[in-house]
Amino acid sequence: MMKHKVKFNDDSNIARVCRSGEVVEINPEHILVDIVSESACEACRAKSICSASEGKRKTLCIPRRESRQNLLPGDRVQVSMRMSTGLKAALLAYFLPAMVALAALLLLTEAGADELAAGAWSLGSLAVYYTALYMFRNKLNKQFTFSIEKID
Repeated sequence: MMKHKVKFNDDSNIARVCRSGEVVEINPEHILVDIVSESACEACRAKSICSASEGKRKTLCIPRRESRQNLLPGDRVQVSMRMSTGLKAALLAYFLPAMVALAALLLLTEAGADELAAGAWSLGSLAVYYTALYMFRNKLNKQFTFSIEKID
């Protein structure tokens, strides 16, 4: 049984990534939902002896404004987000930092810096990048929205 799936929203043909989970806590501002990320080898016969097949439990913090439903702790829910939003998150978290580090490394090496210094400054550029990302987290959180639906 695959819990991670892509579906198309009937009214707008927008691809969404969906996960099922369980509501663990509700407060006035957020709904906390536990989901289990399962690896791609769920159907493998050797999964019982393989550490790569372990699922990881993750907790999503979803703003209360995203749900108009009356949810209670323990309710089974489906959490979804636009596929384009997930791709944007991967771009910001993985691709752009790699490009920043590589560009810094190449520019410093071409400028004549020794390899150790270029490598250190390249890692420093990642610290600057992730600090800037952290500073804009509130603005980014508004762009990355989830929808949540109760599963009957």
